[in-house]
Amino acid sequence: MNWNSDRSHEMRFYDYLDQVETDRPGISLIRKRLGSFEIQGPHGKHTCLVLGPLGITLDEVLDYFPQRKISLGILKPSLRHILIQWTFSIPWALRILLSNFLLGVDDPALFFSFEDAEHTQPAPRKILEDRTIYVSRRMYATDGLPFLCDLGQARFPEEIGNRGAYIMPDVYRAPEITMHMKWDCSVDVWNIAMVVCVNASRDGFLFLTMSI
Repeated sequence: MNWNSDRSHEMRFYDYLDQVETDRPGISLIRKRLGSFEIQGPHGKHTCLVLGPLGITLDEVLDYFPQRKISLGILKPSLRHILIQWTFSIPWALRILLSNFLLGVDDPALFFSFEDAEHTQPAPRKILEDRTIYVSRRMYATDGLPFLCDLGQARFPEEIGNRGAYIMPDVYRAPEITMHMKWDCSVDVWNIAMVVCVNASRDGFLFLTMSI
């Protein structure tokens, strides 16, 4: 299956999650699907997911630090919860990026302030003949726990191990992926380590990979 072009992949993954029965705490740190609907647009039908509201991404948190580098001491609490989520996700394979983790929001009043700001100072937009394109308004910073989001490129157990599948961003890619070897969900451990290295080290990327 060419899962990159399968638009229903994330929907099927949420269907799968709805059937999972587990006492592992990591499931509570995955963004919840509240529902879904379809909408007809000028270029076809679109499936829309209704997801639980959350705050900014961990990647956006870096903007609050000099040179977008975060100390390991500050990163550790989020890293601990990322690992908790990962232990629940076994035997899947995920796509771990800081932009795929959104911080929880403890005070719902934050969303009302966000709504009021959009009403009084609408985000810039470009109006075309068939659609209007909006600039996403940035959410306020929060101190909630990170929730795993964007399951569109997560792998089901039966999809794991295929040689030649580039499942990770190149700078985070595990050696067995680059060298077209068989792989399993342990590639996520490498992925997590590379995320920590890139965002906690002032030296930047540990490796610059290339396809071979």
